[in-house]
Amino acid sequence: MKCSSFLYNILVISMSKFVDLTNQVFGDLTVIKRAEDRCGRTRWLCKCSCGKIVERYAYDLKHGNTTSCGCKKKKKISKSETIHGMSKTKFYKTFHGMKQRCYNPKNKRYKNYGGRGIIVEWKNFSEFYHDMYDSYLEHVKIYGEKNTTIDRIDVNKNYSKENCRWATWEEQALNTTRNIKITYHNKEYTVEEISKMTNLSSKCIYERLSLGWDIERIFKKEKKKASTSKEILITYQGETHNLTEWSKIMNMSVGKISYRYHLGWDAEKIFYYQKETKIKEKTFQTYNDYKDEIILVTDKIHNLIHKKFGALTVIARLTNKNGKIRWLCKCDCGNYCDKLGNSLTTHHTTSCGCKINRRGITKMYHQEYIVWNNIKQWCYNSKNPKYQYYGKKGIKMSDVWKNSFQRFLNDVGKKPEHTILSRKDEFQDFTKENCYWKGI
Repeated sequence: MKCSSFLYNILVISMSKFVDLTNQVFGDLTVIKRAEDRCGRTRWLCKCSCGKIVERYAYDLKHGNTTSCGCKKKKKISKSETIHGMSKTKFYKTFHGMKQRCYNPKNKRYKNYGGRGIIVEWKNFSEFYHDMYDSYLEHVKIYGEKNTTIDRIDVNKNYSKENCRWATWEEQALNTTRNIKITYHNKEYTVEEISKMTNLSSKCIYERLSLGWDIERIFKKEKKKASTSKEILITYQGETHNLTEWSKIMNMSVGKISYRYHLGWDAEKIFYYQKETKIKEKTFQTYNDYKDEIILVTDKIHNLIHKKFGALTVIARLTNKNGKIRWLCKCDCGNYCDKLGNSLTTHHTTSCGCKINRRGITKMYHQEYIVWNNIKQWCYNSKNPKYQYYGKKGIKMSDVWKNSFQRFLNDVGKKPEHTILSRKDEFQDFTKENCYWKGI
């Protein structure tokens, strides 16, 4: 006989004998009546011995999977927790903490207790309660529960009635294996006591001891050094400012100035020291330098002449190098260079190298860069206050200088101290022939 699985399941269920469980007892549950089935499974309404009404599956009742409403499990847990009725008190937690430190290798403080052979001599909580509970209550009455801790009189001996007392956190700190006794004027002091007397942190005192400071120097009150960028003052060229102010004036980061200051550098070195970095000096080339290498463009290759790639404009085709096609390019800075065709078309190269070197050069020649940038602003920025004295009157910067700081630097040289860039003829443009460094 063929039928679907659904019809088959209905047939099996209908053929099975229905068993009435009314008034039957299963553990603490007494069946009252049949409840509404769920997912095709028979359920019964039951009353527990504790008085609670619950619904249970017939299968679970028959096979002993459920014998109560859940109260038995709760009673079992409650019984295990309330043998002495103090499992949630700080007194019990103190006893439990001692055992963990002494017997549990996974405890983070085990190495200082169980790892050193320290044990708890009380065999169970009842013995600990009998010996220590009364003194615990007296200490709590005076200092409060939060400030009551178990303390061993001798830190190298076990937890026992003879070696234990109740102490405050402050007293605990004075009685540790790490505590150092320091003799001063024939009297012994702990680090914590010295800390209170000198208003210095314990960490500071430990550091001074490790540096080999004598006792007199440790007790000496030292003037607090300035620490923030607004507290540290530096005097340079007759002016005194804090680090934040110098950062804005010198266009340097506060972190760099602070680092150099704490190294003990003088003001001159702080503001004008530059790391000895090797920056490749740019050599400027002309069209004539490549004249002999120029060849005609054949039809077989893609012609790039007059096309622009970033700051580069292709001028002519050059002879191949290692089987690769080269092109003569002119950069916006005025320099001529040769570049591979593949590097140009994929935009891997967009200048003669002036853009790459600009950042390093402007850092090394910071003062010269400011002079160069100021002249550009005076001559071409109509919003600049000094534009009326230069650009408005027709004063310009030479095209070579305008497009390249490197060319400007090569022509005028490094700025000597106490000088400004001046023009021989005040009515002529800023050019190589008309400019020089003038002393002030």
